[in-house]
Amino acid sequence: MTVETQKKPGKLMGIVGVVCGLFLYYFWVAVIMAIQFTFFAEPNAIGVFTVEFPLSIRT
Repeated sequence: MTVETQKKPGKLMGIVGVVCGLFLYYFWVAVIMAIQFTFFAEPNAIGVFTVEFPLSIRT
């Protein structure tokens, strides 16, 4: 019988994974914000675009 040993991923792969994960997270947030401002933004009296949701609870 032979025993196969599997190598654990190195520390470098862990760092690369974290960096890629952070990049994808911020990219996804930017995409969501772009969609919000494209379809839901309205200019107010000053000319500043704000995102308003009609079903949101106001406090």
